[in-house]
This record gives sequence, structure tokens and C-alpha cells, in this order.
Amino acid sequence: MGWAIDKSTFKDIRKVSGDVNYTQALQMRMWTERGLIPIAPSYGLRRLVGFGIASADTTYLALAARETLLADSRTQEVLSGRLLVNGDIVDL
Repeated sequence: MGWAIDKSTFKDIRKVSGDVNYTQALQMRMWTERGLIPIAPSYGLRRLVGFGIASADTTYLALAARETLLADSRTQEVLSGRLLVNGDIVDL
């Protein structure tokens, strides 16, 4: 169970569950740099600062994203995905 802004008022919050909660949890995990939450040091995506978009970097990014998504216990496997990085699309 998670929380989200109620889009009918844009003022209140509402509980979310199921697919909406799962999507929200994965987004938060991908948007958080690993190590920023002291009580959960392994939560989030490994640091990617300094990486360009060369082929070795996209491989690293794909592996880091896959590892981050699989860290959620509800994720069984990552078959494919697409990330937008500085206007470039990276396929997982």
C-alpha cells in the first residue's frame, strides 16, 4: 500500500494498491540514488554520474536498472524495458 496525490483535487492524498502501487514503488526505486537513505543503504539505483551514452555505458546502465528493478520482491523477472537518458533511448 502506498500514497499518491489525488488527481481529482490535487490537494489530498489517497491510498494506492495493486499495479499503481507497484509502478510507484519501481519509479521511486529507480529515481533514488543508492546510498541516499541511511537506513536502507542498498535501496535505489547505483550511481551513474559521469557516464555518457557509449555502448559500454549503456550496458552498465541496463545491468544497474535490471538489478534495481529485481530488488523489489514483487518483481520476478525483467524481460525488457526502455529508459530515456538525456534524450537517448536505452533498451534493456
